[in-house]
Amino acid sequence: RVILYMVYGFGAVLAVFGNLLVMSAILHFKQLHSPTNFLIASLACADFLVGVTVMPFSMVRSVESCWYFGRTFCTFHTCFDTAFCYSSLFHLSFISIDRYIAVTDPLVYPTKFTVSVSCICISISWILPITYSGAVFYTGANENGLEELSHALNCAGGCQMVVNQNWVLIDFLSFFIPTLVMIILYSNIFLVARQQAKKIENTGSKTDSIFLVARQQAKKIENTGANAAGLEDLVSALTCVGGCQIAVNQSWVLVSFLVFFIPTLVMITVYFKIFLIAKQQARKIESLNNKTGRCSDSFQDRVAKRERKAARTLGVAVLAFLVSWLPYFLDSIIDAFLGFITPTYIYEILVWIAYYNSAMNPLIYAFFYPWFRKAIKLIVTGKVLR
Repeated sequence: RVILYMVYGFGAVLAVFGNLLVMSAILHFKQLHSPTNFLIASLACADFLVGVTVMPFSMVRSVESCWYFGRTFCTFHTCFDTAFCYSSLFHLSFISIDRYIAVTDPLVYPTKFTVSVSCICISISWILPITYSGAVFYTGANENGLEELSHALNCAGGCQMVVNQNWVLIDFLSFFIPTLVMIILYSNIFLVARQQAKKIENTGSKTDSIFLVARQQAKKIENTGANAAGLEDLVSALTCVGGCQIAVNQSWVLVSFLVFFIPTLVMITVYFKIFLIAKQQARKIESLNNKTGRCSDSFQDRVAKRERKAARTLGVAVLAFLVSWLPYFLDSIIDAFLGFITPTYIYEILVWIAYYNSAMNPLIYAFFYPWFRKAIKLIVTGKVLR
């Protein structure tokens, strides 16, 4: 138990303090005040809240195999888990759109994706997930038609959530489409940036490799529960009074799939367009190089290279997010239709792999972003207060 507490606790601490550093750096240093960085700061806020409101309590539940925090807070905990995960997904979707515009049209980008547009994207990324999770769990809409099942699952102090078929389409669209969109967008960004890099290399300039973004063909999906037919076995497997499990029927799997698929589809579509536009840009740059002989040193090339580097870094963050949540989602699908065949310890591992994603982004920024390393140094050493 001590080892498990250390492993889970380390993830929670890293998620809290790492994302707190990201938010502090971006908000404190005016040089970092940009539309993209504001989106990154808001994404860090969502991950920070996961580390504060979700991971510590899930840690106790995972280690002790019991839920000690009451029925009311279990509902809050479930809402926080759902809302902040979807918020991260929507933030990443808007970031992919931002990178698409920046890579395909770097000179016009500052007039298209302004701070005001970024604030609108941030508002949507928070309002929609919070409204959705509240509508599902606080209103009791998820239990309509399943009252008897819900009553059977909820022992004294227990925390069992059941979801009916009415939310299937909503959850499916809300989750999957943004993920698909991200995959398409970053795939297109990769293809466009690679062609641009080749054109610039032909003129003597050197660019960073961006093949890391090529692996964006991963999907990310959110939480879902299990089919009603296997719920009895699940209840009997609970070893203590007061478990905190979300039990859902098979229809809910479709909901979760749609919620994940819609954002994904949007991202894939956008990045596909990035590819087409960047391909045209590369041809224009090549023709311009033939005329000027010095295009590699032009302002447009320098801007394009900078935006490609940013797209690469954020693409890695998106990839990490999708890979972290994909195993959990696939396991949920399998369990929903095969009657909970996944052993408890494997399920807990998948859950915490997904949770650990909230701690990954600060490490990614520290590895790829020199400005973030400098900002951390100033904050940690206290020079920022002088």
